[in-house]
Amino acid sequence: MPDDSQCPHCCEQNDAPAANDVAAKRPRSKTKITCLVVFILFAVVGFMMLKKAMFEAREAARDIICRSNLKQIALAMYGYHQAYKCFPPAYVTDAEGRPMHSWRVLVLPFIEGDNPYKRYRFEEPWDSPNNLTVANNDFSRHFRCPSHPKVDYLATNYVLIVGPHTISDGPHCRKYEEITDGSSNTIMVVEVADSGIRWTEPRDLRFDEIDFRINGDKRPGIGSHHRQKVNVAMCNCAVISLADSTPPEVVKALTTIDGGEDVEPPGK
Repeated sequence: MPDDSQCPHCCEQNDAPAANDVAAKRPRSKTKITCLVVFILFAVVGFMMLKKAMFEAREAARDIICRSNLKQIALAMYGYHQAYKCFPPAYVTDAEGRPMHSWRVLVLPFIEGDNPYKRYRFEEPWDSPNNLTVANNDFSRHFRCPSHPKVDYLATNYVLIVGPHTISDGPHCRKYEEITDGSSNTIMVVEVADSGIRWTEPRDLRFDEIDFRINGDKRPGIGSHHRQKVNVAMCNCAVISLADSTPPEVVKALTTIDGGEDVEPPGK
């Protein structure tokens, strides 16, 4: 017999979940989803911040190495000056006046490391089979900025500005006393991005072919793969950075040894 003590409708209501229980469960599900989305967003932002910090740390380390390379090159230039009473010419010529060897090869004896200088043959041009083999050496890293993409690891990023009133006019040497603008106000070596110049090749930037804008659009020109700046070595062996905003006329004045311009390097 049916149990009259309990209403069947009441039983159905008791068996079914309470409306307020269902409503209570729904917000908890939404809360979980919201928390998961927030967690993912924080994870993505955190990863991006970490990636940026790692990139900036790597670039800072590369910049230190670049400045160290330039410092070592500047000291090698002075080592050459002490030995031969002048800075090295931009290049050495053959009997017909054709460029044969770069200043980067001439300063090799004054740079420490597994130096390939003794294997280089000066009676042959820079691109002879032997000298090209010598150039294909890990020592080329001394003439390459680590921020430069390793498309051609034999290409140099460090060059002279060659002209009548710069640190070299090409085949002729300069003496320290000829730098009448002051060694701290005269650029010795600059960076060039994507130079296409092999480190042993007797080729640099020509004073009359560049516009002196830092990281400008004109190529070839003074530039680097650093962010909004370029590193340069001065004639007093100091290494400074010039910002992209440095006026071209200031850069031009800093490249001359005897222009008499009243300028000071804005970098540090």
